[in-house]
Amino acid sequence: MHDPFAVTGPSSPRPPQTPRPATVKWRIKGNSDGPVYQGTSLIQPCVGCGNRSTAPAVTEQTWPDVVMFRPDVPPEWPTESLAIYTLAYGSPPWLMDFLPSIRDWCGRINAPLVEWSEIPADYPSPKFAEVDMLRHFLAGNAEWMMYVDADVYVHPLAPHPLHNDPAPGLYAREDVAGVNVRERWPAWVRQHFCRDPRPNYRYRNAGVWLIDRGTAAEFLRGCQPPFISGQMEQHHFNVWLHDFAGPVLDLPDEWNIFANVPRQSITHGGWLYHCAGGRKIEALTMLRQRGFLPDPFPPADMSKWGESIAPRAVVIPCKPSFDPWLGESLRFAIRSIEQHLPDWPIYVLGDERPAWLDPAAFIHAPAYEDALIRGLSLADEVLWTNDDIIFLRDITPADIAPATDGMITMDKINAGLRSKNTWERNRMRLVTTLLHNREEIESLPNFSTHTPYLFSREKSKSVLERVGITRKIAFEQAYFFNDQGMSVGNKKARPAEKDHPGKCWLNFPTRDADEDLRQWLAARYPRPSRLELASDH
Repeated sequence: MHDPFAVTGPSSPRPPQTPRPATVKWRIKGNSDGPVYQGTSLIQPCVGCGNRSTAPAVTEQTWPDVVMFRPDVPPEWPTESLAIYTLAYGSPPWLMDFLPSIRDWCGRINAPLVEWSEIPADYPSPKFAEVDMLRHFLAGNAEWMMYVDADVYVHPLAPHPLHNDPAPGLYAREDVAGVNVRERWPAWVRQHFCRDPRPNYRYRNAGVWLIDRGTAAEFLRGCQPPFISGQMEQHHFNVWLHDFAGPVLDLPDEWNIFANVPRQSITHGGWLYHCAGGRKIEALTMLRQRGFLPDPFPPADMSKWGESIAPRAVVIPCKPSFDPWLGESLRFAIRSIEQHLPDWPIYVLGDERPAWLDPAAFIHAPAYEDALIRGLSLADEVLWTNDDIIFLRDITPADIAPATDGMITMDKINAGLRSKNTWERNRMRLVTTLLHNREEIESLPNFSTHTPYLFSREKSKSVLERVGITRKIAFEQAYFFNDQGMSVGNKKARPAEKDHPGKCWLNFPTRDADEDLRQWLAARYPRPSRLELASDH
């Protein structure tokens, strides 16, 4: 079975470094009537053309309000050899948020990745190094080449680009994101080449393209200097495409999803997300928040993972200040555990020890993240419960099988990601990350039932290391991700069902914690537990 935690996102970003911009000094010599450049700037336009470029207004668009996911994973991958190239130039602060995803993808599909960093000084833009990459590709043995900009984030289940057995040709997607860029290109061509492009030509994006060996050899013949910067290399790239007599074909949209923020609305999921422009991290964050990409939590601080002190233990995270009965809920919960599961030691983790609780049973954990990491490491087998869960009858570990409460559907995910409740948003954020690492995207069981959970120490550690942690995280959803579970309704009682003989435990939300329930609990569990200090009896 596919490991749902195999990939949860990019490697941790390295510390920010000062970018090293290209210091290019370059100008065209020869025809005195032609355009003159210095660096990447046009110093003097073509005498016959003048500077006729115009800048149309930018059309603002909005992000969609629905969550879109990825395409289906192809069942088989091809055998043709492929080399993947990217431009890893300088040290921009965003680079290590994207590049690890490209590296992971290449390793998974067994395709060599060439990270290009050598830029000739006479190039007006570093991205003209794509010409050198073509030469490098043709000098090797691979049958196909794919160029991917370094600001592309690759989905963790992205397949091999040749899985659909493409015909020979150069594949690039029409640039539907940069409306103003596309509309300025004809004027740029007139300005620099003194001619008009074909009216039916479709301007294409140069951030991701695919080409076979034969087509590359033909295409490279047209990639001749002088190289003229416009939208970096993209304007000139389109001139080469425009003039190329070979097959120029459409790259499927899912291989170059434009993620410009906020100008581009995404209408479907894909494999490669292209975060062009100056707001790359904002674009990547939006993709994750909208469910297009896994949204991993910050790494868990596993230095707090302690030694196991018992074969098994009951762990109760507790914040007495949130208890409407000022700590009495915890007292009744402990009494019920001792009566119905007497052989398991009990530990309470929280920011403040109730005055009546034996200090030996209390572990200081100021934040929920601390309680989760320390509590799950206490024993080889941990029964995780809460102070608002009361055991109603004798139970065994077999009674604490993974419980479910309905199914998490796409509609519920959409609603949850827009919820004002932090816990619910984080839960659905976790669910999307899990689903993105699963070969089949369907509804899945809801394991967040607020009932006792039985966790193994070793699996808990693995899950925390893979999915990360946050202040409010539905850890049980990640832990039981591949389990089937059984309906929680068979064992869980609400206050109105507290006398039902077949229920295993009672869960009472704060709104139901009234005086009648407190008196019922006091009558049901009158005997102090061994963890209550004698002075408090």
